Amino acid sequence: MVDTHAHLDRCDQQVDRLVDEAKVAGVGRILTVGTDSLTNRKVVDIVGRHDAVYASLGHHPHEASSFDAKTAAEIEK
Repeated sequence: MVDTHAHLDRCDQQVDRLVDEAKVAGVGRILTVGTDSLTNRKVVDIVGRHDAVYASLGHHPHEASSFDAKTAAEIEK
């Protein structure tokens, strides 16, 4: 089982615990999504701590007014 769209950075529970509970429930991989510069950094941190968690980095259209060349470079990096 794969969770293809999670926002682990927004969960009230500890992410480490959530990932462990997901594994027990049969979730083998989780794709967690960043929607702006702040959440992208949080997502990268989470992915660095969990082998079964992958990142989708980007900039949500609701945040389009804050998208600029610096933001694009951060995502590329």
